[in-house]
Formats: sequence, structure tokens, C-alpha cells
Amino acid sequence: MASTLTTNFRLTLAVGLSAFLAACNSSETVNENPQLRFVAEQSDLSGYCELPDLEILVHTPEGEYHSTLYTNNSGFLSLTDIPQQHLATVAPHLTNHNKGEIGFVSEQQEALIKLSANGGDYFIGTYVENYPGELGNCYDYPKLTVQVENPDNLLTDPQIRDGYIELAQDVPGIVVYEQYDDNTGMFSASGYISRDQLSQDEVLVLSDIPLVTSEPFNLTLEAELSFIEQRPFSNGYQFSQKFADFLQAGAHQLSTFTAPLQSHLAAVQFEDDDGQNITHVKNWLNTDQDVNVPDLSTPEFQLIDVSPDAITYQLDGLEPELVFAGIHFTATNGNGEAASYYQYVWLQSGEGAVVLPKVVSDLTDIELNYVVVEVIDTEGGGLSTYRPNLMELNKFNPENRYTQNLRALYFNKRL
Repeated sequence: MASTLTTNFRLTLAVGLSAFLAACNSSETVNENPQLRFVAEQSDLSGYCELPDLEILVHTPEGEYHSTLYTNNSGFLSLTDIPQQHLATVAPHLTNHNKGEIGFVSEQQEALIKLSANGGDYFIGTYVENYPGELGNCYDYPKLTVQVENPDNLLTDPQIRDGYIELAQDVPGIVVYEQYDDNTGMFSASGYISRDQLSQDEVLVLSDIPLVTSEPFNLTLEAELSFIEQRPFSNGYQFSQKFADFLQAGAHQLSTFTAPLQSHLAAVQFEDDDGQNITHVKNWLNTDQDVNVPDLSTPEFQLIDVSPDAITYQLDGLEPELVFAGIHFTATNGNGEAASYYQYVWLQSGEGAVVLPKVVSDLTDIELNYVVVEVIDTEGGGLSTYRPNLMELNKFNPENRYTQNLRALYFNKRL
């Protein structure tokens, strides 16, 4: 059905994440007709609509305008129409600029082919209000609703609301906790029931779910101060955090989760070097293993030059497989209106220079505000689940989509 968008939607670029991550670890053949799928997603994530005739701008590797493409009736765009190494960008006037912000997505064509090889949806984008075009077919995400009896006042994830637990389409099950301590993040026992063991509108008695006593594992920190976040992880999904706090150097303990849940840990350390704010992030995925968190502030990260057209930087001690770079600036458009803009580019290798596409060509009085560069070293395959301020990816398959040991740097400097 075709309809006009009247609520707050997110303009979303849906591509095949599984193929890119698998490509890090295998020699999969590439789909001969890779496609991107663009959809508008409801802000409450209850469903989405296809975006036909969506305007996509193509730019050369040097950032110059090349051509304009349009999605088909189902919101698909063939990647073979994008020349090698060129950038695909959602037209700025179709993104949210009600508050002076224009956001868009730019990607290297080679990386996009790997992303779309095997299908599957990966969502990045920005929220828009009152999308100006016509929508295609709209779909609701499948949900599972379970009525809950909780005589022992156990805690659950997802949470109980008005006597029910609702599982969105990507939630693989329900985690149950006993005696969770808000101050320490420790809990005495945990249990788990998978989605395939549940049925719509059944009555689930939480006390019937077996709880396993939690055993502590050791966490050793070498840096003076680290922010530690722990979440249970299962079947490609991260549940809500169960521990998040700043910890000083030394030995600490956290609780394990019952099988098949694994413990996803993120260690974040901060560094301020002459106005250059660097966030160091390292991720682990384990069940009950002890973890040693080193001092992450060893690689040198130096900004060499920044302009509206390009960002040049230097790394020493880290060879990233993924680079996200962007700038925030204010400018005056062709109508004489002053506005703020943010644009970023996703690259599949870190060569020290990022060229930004000239998506809005009539801007004048450009004043740069800050620059962001993020580099990710996957150490054998995977993608970060912690991307500060840009996006958070939380849907993974631990068998082929997640690395046991991931390193990332997030660099932010005011100009």
C-alpha cells in the first residue's frame, strides 16, 4: 500500500551485515546482483515502510558529484549502478533538517557489495519527520507477548510491564535474575528461557524457570581508571547492561550468567591530549573466563589536517580494518539560511586520509566545529558493539559475527 509518512520515522539504509562480517573470516562468493534496501522505520521500532523512488546521490572518490540514482518500487538500489569506490549518499533534502541538521550516509562501493552479498538487514540512518515522498508497502515487526506471574519478585530482561513481557522480533528469550544488587552489579542467580519455548499469550510462571547460582570471574585492570560495562549476550543479541561503572586499577569481580548466555564486556578508557579527546574501547565475549584489561592508551593518534573536503590523520601501533570519519560544521546555504551540518564517511581500510563528498554544493561561510575519527581493529573478524555517539550495533551471531577481542579508538577534537 502507498501512503504518506506523518509520524516521526528514521530514514534507514538496510544492507546485508552478515556478508561483510563473514567476509572477514571466509572467502565467500559475492552476490552477482548486490542491492541496498532503503526503508523508513517507525521511531518505536514497531515496523517499517519501503521507500520507492528515493533519491541517492553518487560522488567520486574525490568527493565530486557524479550522478543521481533512484530506488525501485520496493526500495532497492542495485550496487552495480555505483562505480567502483564511489560514494552512495541519501539526498540531503530527504533527511531531517527541521532543526538545522542534515545527516546522510556515505559508503565505499566495495564495502557495500560485501555488506549486501547475502542479504539480511543492517540499519543506520537518521530520524525524519513527515517524509516528503510516497511510501511503499508497510510491515509490522513480529512480536511475542507473554503473560507473567512473578510470586518471588524476580527481575527480568525484557522487563515486566502491566503483567506482560513483550519480545520484539530480535529478542531471543527472557533473562531472569535473583537478588540483583544495584550498587555492585552482582546477582546471586540467573536463569534463561528461549523464545522458541514460549507461545503467544501463555502464562509464564517465573519461579518455574531454573535459576543457576552465579559464579564470579576475575577482572584485572591495568589502567588508572576504566569504565566497565557488562551485558548478557545470546543468539546475536545483547540484553540490557547488568553492570556499568568506573573502576580503578587492580582486581575486581563480576558475576557470570547461566548458559547459554555469555558475558559481553566493554572497557572504555579516556585520554585528553592537548585538546584531542580520545576514547579507547576494547570488547570481549566470554562465558566464565578471567579478563585482563590492559592500559589502552599506547597507540599514537594524531590529527594532521582538517578541511570541509578531507580529514588527514596518522596512527602508530594500530592498523584498523574499518574507519568512520566525519566533521560537524556551520554554513550558509543557497537560500541565505545559516544551519548546522554533520557528515561522515565509512571506509573499509585506514590509509590516513578520508575524502568527504560535496553533497551540498552551494554552501558558503563554512566554519568547522569539530572532527570525529573512529578506527576499529577487528583482530580476526567482527564489528564493534560500542560506537559512541554515532550508532550502537547490538544484533550479532557469536558464531560468525563477533570477535573475541576487539579494539577501537574514538577521536573527537574541537576545532
